[in-house]
Amino acid sequence: MPLKALLQTRKPGQRQLDMFEREKQISLALRHPHIVHCERAGCWNEVHFIEMEYMDGGCLWGLLQQRGKLPLSEAAPIMLQALEGLAYAHGAELELPLREGVKTVRGVVHRDLKTPNILLTGAPGRWTAKVGDFGLAKAFSQAGMTKGGITAPGMILGSRSNMAPEHLMNYRYIEPCTDVFEMAASFYEMLTGKLVWDFRPNVDPLRVILEDTPKPIRSQQPDVPEPVAAVLDQALSRDRTARYPDAGAFLAALKNAL
Repeated sequence: MPLKALLQTRKPGQRQLDMFEREKQISLALRHPHIVHCERAGCWNEVHFIEMEYMDGGCLWGLLQQRGKLPLSEAAPIMLQALEGLAYAHGAELELPLREGVKTVRGVVHRDLKTPNILLTGAPGRWTAKVGDFGLAKAFSQAGMTKGGITAPGMILGSRSNMAPEHLMNYRYIEPCTDVFEMAASFYEMLTGKLVWDFRPNVDPLRVILEDTPKPIRSQQPDVPEPVAAVLDQALSRDRTARYPDAGAFLAALKNAL
């Protein structure tokens, strides 16, 4: 079984411990066929660890490095399975440690969806996809109320390659529609072989995220069927209110388009 441990394994700072504890609690609590399973977690000889399910196919990013992009026939099951896992997370009821003590909260936002965090097992054409690495996840029904104030005001965490515009401006209060954008950006990369943001030399990547608009997917990959393209383009809207409100709605629309 793969082990995930704190980089600073002995006597880490309190914030590092709090973040790792949050990931441990969420990983243990989320149980779904399309979320990477946490076998156990604990501390041994001052080393804090999480023991995760082994995924023999590696990650989607690694597959794209080998293949460049995937045809829709191979990509579609990965998209649907990843969205099933995320939809479960968005609606799950969990008991988590918050500032005011242990509380039951509804819904977890991932906050760092990208191709390295979509894990695979199986074989080409028969992949099983699972969402992994909930290290930045947060209970959205208690946004801003995490134990210890783990995310400091003004702090930006997550990966720029897939980042939704509001991720830069309102990180502590991210809602499921931000996960929708960032999952759709992973699908965009899988189908086109290109990032959703056009990062250019001598242009601040944060400015690109804040000011640019993602190019319609059919402008990058014309063979994507129009109904599928329409769903992905809506999920990638700059206006978060124009997107699907959560992964369940995104999943339903994609299933219908396919």
